[in-house]
Amino acid sequence: ALDSLYVLGTHCVDNSPTPQRARDFVSALPGVGKERAKDVKAYEFMADFRVHARLAPLKPGDEDEVVKAAYMTLPPSIAIPSIADSCFACFDYTNGLADLVVGYMGAPFDAVADEMTSAPLMVTVRNERGRAMLEAATAAGKVE
Repeated sequence: ALDSLYVLGTHCVDNSPTPQRARDFVSALPGVGKERAKDVKAYEFMADFRVHARLAPLKPGDEDEVVKAAYMTLPPSIAIPSIADSCFACFDYTNGLADLVVGYMGAPFDAVADEMTSAPLMVTVRNERGRAMLEAATAAGKVE
């Protein structure tokens, strides 16, 4: 018998169904294109309604380049295939059914090389089970 169920949610804003669809998506971004798609190190859907793509520098020693493209202007032929099929059936976009939600949405983004891997995450504790999960992760040294 299942005595209790603990549900961890993650923000769903960056899902892509396959690596190829993600590559197709970044290839279609204005300012990236097929020529620079291989240089994309990461991309985020941001609160300013734009996709921020971080590209490797063209010349060694230069800083990463950041391209910002409005995602509401992308044609459906690019945008729709870039969304995971599971997103079309999701009924819990806000993770309201989760006990604890971890991730980032609209995190600050600049041209710092490791911004996407070092940016602080947002944690939403929704109930006592979520609080217990967070406390256990903190005690285990997984959360600061």
